[in-house]
Amino acid sequence: GRLVFVHLAIDRATAAARLLDRPGHFFPPALLDSQFAALEPPRDALVLDGTRPVAELVDAARARFGR
Repeated sequence: GRLVFVHLAIDRATAAARLLDRPGHFFPPALLDSQFAALEPPRDALVLDGTRPVAELVDAARARFGR
């Protein structure tokens, strides 16, 4: 089979809110800006809105890939 990526796209504010909601997480909030600056979304990936509920994301991926 062919390897396919699904990119769950979110904005910086959403990522920051999620990160702050994870006390004790290994990733320090101070690195968030540099991570977004360096982010290169994958080519030929299915891009989905990462703020959508998980069930919707799964349904969208299944619909796209026929499973």
